[in-house]
Amino acid sequence: MKEKLEIRKTEKKAFYKNSFVDEMIKINKQSTIFRYFENETLSIAYINNDIDDEEGYFIASKNKKYPYSHTTMLNTQSNVIAKHSNIKEKEVADTVYKVGNELEKLSKDIEIEYKNVNIRYNLTNINKLHMNFEDERNVFYIKLGENKFKFEYRTLDIEKVVQDMELFLNPIIQKKYVKISEINEKNLIIPSDLNIYDFFEEYLTCKNVIENKLMNVEIFSEKLSFYTSLSPEDTKSQKYGLLPFFDWEGSYNPYYRNILIENGTVVKPYSNKDLAKEYEVENTCCSYALKDDYPSCKLLGAYIQKGDYKLEDMVKSAIFIESADITLQKEELKFEVKRAYLYENGELTNIINPFSFFINAFRLFGNKFAGASKDLLFNSDLRRAIVFKDIQMF
Repeated sequence: MKEKLEIRKTEKKAFYKNSFVDEMIKINKQSTIFRYFENETLSIAYINNDIDDEEGYFIASKNKKYPYSHTTMLNTQSNVIAKHSNIKEKEVADTVYKVGNELEKLSKDIEIEYKNVNIRYNLTNINKLHMNFEDERNVFYIKLGENKFKFEYRTLDIEKVVQDMELFLNPIIQKKYVKISEINEKNLIIPSDLNIYDFFEEYLTCKNVIENKLMNVEIFSEKLSFYTSLSPEDTKSQKYGLLPFFDWEGSYNPYYRNILIENGTVVKPYSNKDLAKEYEVENTCCSYALKDDYPSCKLLGAYIQKGDYKLEDMVKSAIFIESADITLQKEELKFEVKRAYLYENGELTNIINPFSFFINAFRLFGNKFAGASKDLLFNSDLRRAIVFKDIQMF
């Protein structure tokens, strides 16, 4: 059996500096993954230029063969357009000019790159499985001196974009810097797109959950519900970028979401076809691969379920971590905070100098976890606030 995954990406970029739009670039990228199934083996070819199907499958058939018994594919057809505006090059230039004009009121030293990204996935096989997915993002990269920011939106609203940027830039321009040692603040806000999920990627594996009998055991805060999703409303992963509504094995959940933790209790591990068969659990559609790698199980599209309260009702003041490297060291999460702010009554009032701290992951998502906000964070349409309380960082 043969299967083909086509990935097409179009980027339209414009740059703004010194009151002018410097450059306009359009980039088209296309790659195709050919998968050849024969005698319960899988071989793969990753091609990043134009090639006809026959040659692509021939190349795949000659590559390394992996043991693979899941050759029965769905006979279905589904088409999802999550977001697609078909923005023109002139609109890209006009957008970065309007944003730049507003931000220059704060500082003449601001540089902006605006990128409109459209990505399409097309999955076909000889069993007539034919799934198409199209999505779009608007990404702004802001540079002010040594400070660099990334702002990402599903829907473009210039007024809200500018308000969002001003919120983060003003404390820097006004030089309102403080040291973490000068702040008596123990509440913590982390944006939902910050990569805090490595712990769950390790903890919720089939091996750990099944072999250690963690199913139906309450381990975390009852406020914590955690799920994977390939929903068009959610398909963004900090690690894996924009995702289609199906995984790299062609699996998808018609209801999109798979609850892994519900009210603090482990409900199921995440899995792909191999692990679902080995451990006799549900396939949660978490197969992923880069280029011609063998598809393996990853924690795709991980999210903390939003709560019932807006951020302003959850916490009045906190340390807001905007940018950080977060690594897992056994059960400890190490936060190397690159940029953080003092959050007070809906405003970012001061910028906090870089700092680092450790915290036990079970404590962080246990009695320290206050929930994820019902509302979206500031003017974003892609991220929420995750709130922790009474954190002893030093």
